[in-house]
This record gives sequence, C-alpha cells and structure tokens, in this order.
Amino acid sequence: MDKKVFLDMFRDQDKNYISGLYEDVELCRNIEVPIYTKDFLTPDIYMKLKANENKLGVMVQGNGVFEDCERRMVKFSVHQDTSEDFELDVLIVTNKSKFKELGHRDYLGSIMALGIKRNLFGDLVVEGNKCYIPVASSVSNYIIDNLNQIGNCPCTVEILNEDEEQLPKINFNEKNIIATSLRIDNVVPGICNISRARGTELINGGAVLLNYQICDRKDKIVEINDTITIRGFGKFKVRSIIGETGKGRIKLLVGKYI
Repeated sequence: MDKKVFLDMFRDQDKNYISGLYEDVELCRNIEVPIYTKDFLTPDIYMKLKANENKLGVMVQGNGVFEDCERRMVKFSVHQDTSEDFELDVLIVTNKSKFKELGHRDYLGSIMALGIKRNLFGDLVVEGNKCYIPVASSVSNYIIDNLNQIGNCPCTVEILNEDEEQLPKINFNEKNIIATSLRIDNVVPGICNISRARGTELINGGAVLLNYQICDRKDKIVEINDTITIRGFGKFKVRSIIGETGKGRIKLLVGKYI
C-alpha cells in the first residue's frame, strides 16, 4: 500500500500523525523487526489498521492492558512473534480521602491538568478508591512525582506489580433487549428504548457509530462484540445472543460502558 492510499484511509485524522504510522509500517516491512508505537491509538485508527493487515503487509497487534479496552499501543510485525515489548506501565492512583468518592472524570481531568497528552495513556478503570491507568513508560515517573491530589482529595500513585495484584475489568451495565433482526436499525431502537422511526433518524443523521465508524446504512448487520456508539445515549457492546422469543425475535445481551 502506497502512502497516498494509506493517508486516504484516515482523512479525518491529523496528517502528520498518520504519516508517522505509515513510516512505522514501512520500517517494519523493510527491516522485518517488530515496531511498537510509543502512544495509545484511538479505536477508530486501530480498527482500520487491524482490518487492513493484508494490504499493509504487516500483522497488527494491540495492547491496552484491559479486556474490552478502547485505546491501545500497537505492535507491527512481519513474522509471527510472541514477544510484547510495549513501553507501558500500569499506574494505580489511590484516593486517600474517606469523605469523597472519585469517578472516571475526576482522575482523567487531574492527569490532563498535568499537561499529559491524551494519547499517552489508555483507558481508565475505577474500582473502589483506586483508578488503574495504562500509561506510556516515558511519562510514568512524571505522573508519580507530580500527581498528589485529585481535586481536593490526596492520593498516592504507584506502578502496578502484576505479580501482586490482579487487574480489574472494564465495567458494563448490562441489559437484555429484543430485536426483530440483527440489522442496526432494529438493534438501535432496542438499545435506546425508542421507536424504529426515531432510530432510523439517528442513523440517517450520522449519530450512530458502529465500531467507531459512522454507520449510515440502516441494513448493516450487527455482530457479537461489535461496539455501537449512539450520540446522546452512550456507548454499548453487543455481548451475546441469549435466545429467541416465542415469535422468533432475537434476545440480545447488551452492555453499556460505564
């Protein structure tokens, strides 16, 4: 794949950033040694790279630490390779306040306030009084040295020792929905509890993203593990088909990202 075709795949992205990814792919192909990105790719970029592995001539492997994560560092390789030399750490930020619970936005805002660019850390998972954050190794020590409070709450920051502590999972609020088929214009109304006409309006208006790409085809078939983002309603993952109704409609288990 030449550079122009590669850039055209990502027209809505920063041209210089995408050019850097192309150079990583080319370097990997030329020297046949794994090349790792230094930052976390957004899901739309990662999924396009993954979907075009054959055209690129490289294998694309992502690591975002958590199952069902969105942002991932990426490894390009020509040959099958089990090594994972991603330059990342997992930080544990512990809220030491006994009087205030902190949420995802609190931790995210405090890290951004340090001047850390969003592409240098992955998904944040909050469990109890702790927040687990995959970060590029290049900024780990800076965060540890400078993040001492979240809002008005004192906190501590340390690097996760994977031998001592198990990683939490990304949480979902799960619910069952019923759809007449797996067409997206049938699934979206079930997720949002709206009429099919309203669901079609959202699709036609570009408010529905399937796997982080705008889906304007109402007959597009949704598959298990697809991610559906609906502006104004949230982001959802199709978890499984759990059966059928007596009238032959499909029962789906859908998880909403918390």
